[in-house]
Amino acid sequence: MLTKKIVIKKYRNRRLYNTSSGQYVCYRDILELIKCGNQVLIVDDRKKCDITYVVFSEMLFHYEAPRPHFQKTPKLDLNLAKA
Repeated sequence: MLTKKIVIKKYRNRRLYNTSSGQYVCYRDILELIKCGNQVLIVDDRKKCDITYVVFSEMLFHYEAPRPHFQKTPKLDLNLAKA
C-alpha cells in the first residue's frame, strides 16, 4: 500500500480543506483517508501550526462519545395538574 502525505488546512470558520484534492472535507472524509493508509497532517491556516492531534481528539470525541438515550415521558394529565 502506497502511503501518501495529505495536508489539510483548518480555516478560521472551522472548515477543513484537503490541499491535495482541492475540496472541503469532513471528519468522515479524513477517517477514510487514514483507513486507505494515507498520512494526514492538519494545519491551522492562520497560525501555520500542526493541529493534527487536536483535530483527531475532536474526531474521537465526535464518533466515540456516548450518546444520551432519551426516553419518552408519559403525557401529563392536565386535570391532575390543576388539582
